[in-house]
Amino acid sequence: MRYGNQTPSLTVEPTAKGAVDILDGTDAARFAERFGLDLDPWQVALCELWLRRDAKSGKFLAGTWGISVPRQNGKNGTLEAVELYGMVVLKLKFMHTAHEVKTAQKHFRRLKEFFGRKKDDPDARYPELNRLVKEIRNVNGQEAIFLHNPETKKPLGGIEIIARSDGSGRGFTNDVLVIDEAQHLKDEQLEASRPAISAAPSGDPVAIYMGTPPKPSALNDEGVGAAFVRIRNNAVSGESKRAAWMEFGLDVDPNGLTEDELRKLCTDRANWYRVNPALGRRLFEQTLEDELNEMGPRSFFRERLNVWPHAKSYEHKAIDPGAWKALCIPAVLPEWPLAAVGLDMDLSGRLWACVAAHSGENGTHVEVLPENLLAAGQDAAVAWLWERCKRRLPVVMPAESMARVLQAPLLAKGMKVYALNGPEIAQASASLAQGVADKTISHLTDALLQAAIESSERQDGKAGQWRIARAGEANGAPLLALASAHFGSVKWSKRRAGERRGRQSRKAVRA
Repeated sequence: MRYGNQTPSLTVEPTAKGAVDILDGTDAARFAERFGLDLDPWQVALCELWLRRDAKSGKFLAGTWGISVPRQNGKNGTLEAVELYGMVVLKLKFMHTAHEVKTAQKHFRRLKEFFGRKKDDPDARYPELNRLVKEIRNVNGQEAIFLHNPETKKPLGGIEIIARSDGSGRGFTNDVLVIDEAQHLKDEQLEASRPAISAAPSGDPVAIYMGTPPKPSALNDEGVGAAFVRIRNNAVSGESKRAAWMEFGLDVDPNGLTEDELRKLCTDRANWYRVNPALGRRLFEQTLEDELNEMGPRSFFRERLNVWPHAKSYEHKAIDPGAWKALCIPAVLPEWPLAAVGLDMDLSGRLWACVAAHSGENGTHVEVLPENLLAAGQDAAVAWLWERCKRRLPVVMPAESMARVLQAPLLAKGMKVYALNGPEIAQASASLAQGVADKTISHLTDALLQAAIESSERQDGKAGQWRIARAGEANGAPLLALASAHFGSVKWSKRRAGERRGRQSRKAVRA
């Protein structure tokens, strides 16, 4: 009998500075076996990879756990083992999210096979687990299992199971966030659910991502799965030092493959066994033959051979880094007048300021200042802005930004202050991107801003709108200040014929 390969095509281990403890992973597999959940060798290896601890501190080595393997190979079985051990032994609180309600409810039914249908269930398959049940909540959309020590009544772990939406997960506090079907994950959904583990009761928060490669068309058109691609790329590239990632899939670039080459890869049964570890155990060749005939090669390539789209297929950047770099100029001309200032604040409280100047007939020159204007205090920042803008030039910022701490003192001086609402931020983002594409924007060499452009991300909204996302180390603040300044210069700062304010422009840009 032929069996699927048990060695993953890719394993990313978290960085360890000292001794590593993998006993939890081994114990989790053994604990699951006591309750009828026999794991395959690769599943045991995944438990050990995820549950690795620093032997000295006892903390998990990784805060991001991931698995990408073709469907029906057993990733949810591994998760059940981790959740079972985590709830009972490690006393962890899980929030399990899925793309669809039916998937979330299916997982809940599987867990009830271990713990019973209710507290003190006489028909429970495993009475020793049912004894630990404090409450089983069966309300649709609020399914949950909470455990406690029956003697001391002290709480153990638990799990809450929900279907994802743009608002689901808000108000929860858990140790572990599970993102099942992560190929459907949107950034808005991650923004709603990820903070649920920020204040993990265990002090050791973990996010688990599970899924298959997203469809390139959905990535480009709707941003569906973009978060999963980003998290996976950060793990695979080594950018994320605290990631524990396992993957079964062909390492093939799908771009440029002819239909004949694609079909050859899909019909090669050695590839089936290479990336489907359950083949010959729970999956069978006839099933995969039927899938190939019904799906067609391209879908089979992604779904059954787990081939991730090439980088160019899922670029979802707000600004094209190459196009931006090409707009660099050697110097600012003295006759370019200052047009607007854009502000935004990152999560650390650092104020980012961008100046925009009218250049050429329809051009705009932009620069992000290297200094934090608030470093010398609020009064100094207000004085800086007043000196350059007076009551004529606009100061622009996102309405959501904490930079609005300056709005009241600026308005008190009679200055023009604009706080951009959601649709206006989308307009400002699109206007900046279009300016880059039309080559009407210029800038000086700035490594920090180039890095921000290269890590820029789009956040898709309704009716085809998108905006610069709150992402990266500075939470998108440099780019939102940039977009605000550019938008202000185009919308609220008129070009005056013959105007020459070179000294003020240079002072503002280089100060």
